[in-house]
Amino acid sequence: MVVTADHSHVLTFAGYPLRGNPILGLVRGVSGEDTPGGPYAVDSLGLPYTTLSYANGPGYSGASDRQPEGAKRYRHEFNAMAPIRAGRPDPGTVDPADPDFMQEASVPLKDETHGGEDVPVYATGAGAAAFRGSLEQHVLFHLMLQSTPRLREQLCAAGLCDAQGIPVRVPRPAALDGRRNTDNR
Repeated sequence: MVVTADHSHVLTFAGYPLRGNPILGLVRGVSGEDTPGGPYAVDSLGLPYTTLSYANGPGYSGASDRQPEGAKRYRHEFNAMAPIRAGRPDPGTVDPADPDFMQEASVPLKDETHGGEDVPVYATGAGAAAFRGSLEQHVLFHLMLQSTPRLREQLCAAGLCDAQGIPVRVPRPAALDGRRNTDNR
C-alpha cells in the first residue's frame, strides 16, 4: 500500500506552541527560542497569533466588497480587496475555534494555492523498502509497477512497454481494461 499526495498547501504552523495547544486556537507559550513566556505568544507588534495561518487566500485582513477590514468569516467570496489600513487585527478579540473563522492569510487571493515543498510518501507491504528519501513523482509510478507484476503485465500487453518489458508510457484507463492503448503520447 502506498499513501501520498500530489501537492501540499500553503498552511503554516506558527511559533512554538506548547504541547496540547489547541490547533485552532492562539499559540500558547513563547514566540521564539529566546523570548519570555506568557499566557499567549505574541508577534513583534505585541499581538497574539493563531497556531495556523496561510501564506495566501481569502483570510487576508484587508477590507473587501463583502466583509470589513479585520478577521474574516467563512464563506468569504469577494470581488474586490483593499490593502490593510488599520494594521494587523488582534486575533485575541475573536474566537479562532469558531467553525466560520478564517485563518489569517498574508496575500489576498480568492482561493488558497498549492505549496511547493515535497510531500511525504508512506508505504507498507511488498516493495515498501524502495519508497524512501526524496522521490520525483514519476518515480512513484515506476516503483508501484515494480511492486505489482500483474499491473506491469497489463501495461505491456497494452503496448506501453519497451523491448525490455519496462513501461515507458503512462496508461490511459482503457489500458487497464485490457484494451489496446494506441493513442497514448
